[in-house]
Amino acid sequence: MTFEELLSSNKGRIIRLCRIYAYSREDQEDLFQEIAYQIWRSMENFRAEAKMETFLYRIALNTSLLYKSKQKKKPPSADLDKVSEPKFEIGIEEKIDKDGRLSWLYHAIKDLKPIEQTLILLYLEEMSYEEISEITGLKVNHVGVKLNRIKKKLSNKVRK
Repeated sequence: MTFEELLSSNKGRIIRLCRIYAYSREDQEDLFQEIAYQIWRSMENFRAEAKMETFLYRIALNTSLLYKSKQKKKPPSADLDKVSEPKFEIGIEEKIDKDGRLSWLYHAIKDLKPIEQTLILLYLEEMSYEEISEITGLKVNHVGVKLNRIKKKLSNKVRK
């Protein structure tokens, strides 16, 4: 699989990660570019010990977490309420989010701890507990326990 094919087939997944780990649209675009660069740089290191998508997701998550930790050290560059729409293509689920539930979910996920964000994003990508375990390094049972706690946190937010 070429770099372009890999990036194209996983573009939506990467954009969703960018929405969680970067706040402004400009930062999301920057993060997307950084993830793409890191994937391109790492492709020659892929040893086929895991699925290519798992390898890609691990790179994307590590890049996102590093980006987020660097951003915490910098003061915000823009008023987050006045940020424009992204220049990169958004997914169909965002185009049909007329009642704001998807937007609410993204905001709720941003309030979680970084490991919780990672776990719920992988879960929402319909990855199995085994795949999530492989990407995060957590034991499969621990993934299940943590996901149940995260779901409770999000459910409690809905009730407020």
